[in-house]
Amino acid sequence: MSNNVEQVPITVAGNILSELSEKIPNNIIALNELIKNAYDAKSPKVDIVLDSKTKQLTIRDYGEGMDKEGIEKLFHISSSDKKYGKAIPYDSETRRLTQGSKGLGFLSVFKFGKRVSWKTAQNGQLSEFAADFDSLVAEYNITDKQLDITVSNSDSFRGTLIQIEIDDYNVETLSKYFSEEKIRNKILNSFIDDKIQDGKISADQNFIINFSVDGESKSTDYKIQLREQNSSQQLFRIRYSSDSQEIIFSKENQRYIFGKNYL
Repeated sequence: MSNNVEQVPITVAGNILSELSEKIPNNIIALNELIKNAYDAKSPKVDIVLDSKTKQLTIRDYGEGMDKEGIEKLFHISSSDKKYGKAIPYDSETRRLTQGSKGLGFLSVFKFGKRVSWKTAQNGQLSEFAADFDSLVAEYNITDKQLDITVSNSDSFRGTLIQIEIDDYNVETLSKYFSEEKIRNKILNSFIDDKIQDGKISADQNFIINFSVDGESKSTDYKIQLREQNSSQQLFRIRYSSDSQEIIFSKENQRYIFGKNYL
């Protein structure tokens, strides 16, 4: 008696996106993921603009943008070919250390709203597309879903523009982030970095984060001294070496090193 071999497809329901989005615990982390993408795209700056009246959040960078392959990678959720800490050339004298590596950029936008549109250009080719989170979650098999991309020629547009229709909760939350100096500085100064000066990599001190709410703007301040921030609340200064895979805790004359076996 012969045996018949049959095959069945693997079906992934759209609500997996809701579960995966829980990997992004809060809006500050989500916003930081989007800032990382701008940094890794070699943008000199990123503009974050909130308009509470129209309930629209805009994230705009002026980096390399995405082509069709880059857009496909964006939609490859929880997968990334980027390696955290890898040095990438920025200009003739400066390198940046890759920040994003989790493949969460697509999900990050949906922490702020359900309807999102993208506009991105690379090598004179402009791509525009949009996604509705509720419609994606409702898919019986998300792998069957196709998103339409409108492609045209453009020599004037550079980088990536993300526009998000946000709800009242996120308007209130982002407005609060902006109004509270301590939280605002965590966002604006998250890329101030003096630890990558290791003799091989020159620190890039040209990346600017601009945060604007209803016309009032704040920007990265490279004059700020990180060691002096909230010094009364600091227990340790913590450094991580992606080369040696060590975490270093230091305080005054004390220093503790934990190797990769502890990670």
